Amino acid sequence: MNDEAFDLSLGYFRGSLDSVLTAIQHAGLEDAVLELEGAPSEELFDFAEELTADDPDLRRRNHHARHGGWRLGPIHFGGGPLYVPVSDENVARLREIADRHAAVEIAFELRVLAGDETLLCAPDVGDNEIWVSRRLSGRAVAAIRTALGSGLDQRDADV
Repeated sequence: MNDEAFDLSLGYFRGSLDSVLTAIQHAGLEDAVLELEGAPSEELFDFAEELTADDPDLRRRNHHARHGGWRLGPIHFGGGPLYVPVSDENVARLREIADRHAAVEIAFELRVLAGDETLLCAPDVGDNEIWVSRRLSGRAVAAIRTALGSGLDQRDADV
């Protein structure tokens, strides 16, 4: 997500997945969708499917993530990322699920999407730069920075 025309680096983040989810929760990104790329647990699949039961597009994507892809012996190559609508309650529940699973079972990369726009991108969650859209409000960016705390090295940040 380092397209300089649209995205800004908040800096390099070393920390937990929980800190990134907390940042999203506090940023007020309601009506956005979290895209989770990882090796999801069954609990996460169930959670995502429950939350998207009334949204045909997200339900279809989550169904493909769970049942798509292909197998090579015991190894399953996934059908794509999972999608979870962003709300305070949903992210709080996701954080509870994350407490019971290895980070990779939730996401090794995540993005927050609003339509076709990426609002936040955290590739290699917990050990890489955090990118945000130039369209995020100053309040949202400040909330993200605060939640990431001392794990965010802002020396090379764009904002």
